[in-house]
Amino acid sequence: MLSRKPAVATSDEQTSKVRTWRRMWKDRKGGVAAIVAFSTIPMIAAAGLAADGLLAMLAKSELSSAVDAGALAGARAFKQADLQAQARKYVYGNFNRGQIQAPPAVVVGQADGTVAVSATALVSTNFMKLFGIDTMTVSAAATAQALGAGGMELSLVLDITGSMKGTKLSTLKTSANNLLNVLYKDKDTVENLSVAVVPFAGRVNIKPRREWMTTQPFLWQWWWTGCANERSGNAAYDDTPPGTTKFPDFAPGGSVMNAGSYCPPNAALPLTKSKATVKALVDSFEASGNTRTDIGMSWGWRTLSPKWRGVWTSGSTIPVDYNDPKVRKIAVLMTDGENTPWQSSDPETEAQTYTKLGNTCQGMKDNGIIIYTITFQAPANIDPYYSACATTPDHHFFSAPTEADLEQAFGRIGSEITRDNVRLVR
Repeated sequence: MLSRKPAVATSDEQTSKVRTWRRMWKDRKGGVAAIVAFSTIPMIAAAGLAADGLLAMLAKSELSSAVDAGALAGARAFKQADLQAQARKYVYGNFNRGQIQAPPAVVVGQADGTVAVSATALVSTNFMKLFGIDTMTVSAAATAQALGAGGMELSLVLDITGSMKGTKLSTLKTSANNLLNVLYKDKDTVENLSVAVVPFAGRVNIKPRREWMTTQPFLWQWWWTGCANERSGNAAYDDTPPGTTKFPDFAPGGSVMNAGSYCPPNAALPLTKSKATVKALVDSFEASGNTRTDIGMSWGWRTLSPKWRGVWTSGSTIPVDYNDPKVRKIAVLMTDGENTPWQSSDPETEAQTYTKLGNTCQGMKDNGIIIYTITFQAPANIDPYYSACATTPDHHFFSAPTEADLEQAFGRIGSEITRDNVRLVR
């Protein structure tokens, strides 16, 4: 049987096949290159879009910070004629990633003390210029509020008990007058500023307001010391006005004739606009009596409560409402010692008086009153009561072991409350 050998290609045939494969490979490389070239275009565009998008994001973030700064600057300058200029200055000064198209809009809300700032800017592109897009637009807006908008009702609740005699009382007068100088500077009145003073000992002197008392016997004016006793229930420490619940006689040891030993000689001063009037009272302080800070603070609340509008002074428009956005209500409580209710024959224990103090402070804070507290050369064991009473323990409570510390505490409070308190609201 004959077998047949496989055919063997000649060298010419092999050469021809190699040439064919080479032509096919060249054609394949050309196709791949074309595919790669066409697919690279959208890839470059996507990368450019991402890069320019990042630029836009960074620019918007910077513009947002700039309008925030502008709104806050405007709120700080709420009562100034150049408010809008101040706001725009801060926007321009804090934005460097593009060109602000037009002067930032500044809208002032006189009713609620707000300053709204908005701005739009053009940001140059890098990669997107290849596709005819030269700029991108970013916008931002912010609103800040001037808490109080420069207005303030301040109540100074000050301990003038017997332990304050001598240099301690002199230092208190100096510290309080320094605070008044910060508030008023060289003026006797400042727009939207009113100050009340509540000097306290075992009670608070409320002369000559006998109509607030439950009884008014004949010849009252000759023997009434000016001090009322506490009321019962919540009215003992809250801002219930006398038109709702009057005050009973203060009769330590069962006799109103003993009230003078525990009633400070200086009467409380309701909110007043005159620095001279406030200063005259502070300068006239006389130290006597025992300590009841809870009673002193309750009367401090009553000087700030809108429920007492027209009660302290007939026809008065102050105190303003709690929610008035243009006026801050602030109380400063200073004491140099522990409560001593037994000295004035009061039935409460010391612990119960601090419970009443806590209730008063909480009621005030619930109504938006800012509270600063100072203990002056006082036992350390009472500090927790006053740090809890303060708006914040770390920021609004001061322990002053020396006269210099007391002056410094009043100085810091004055510096803080005279700075326009502003916040971003949106």
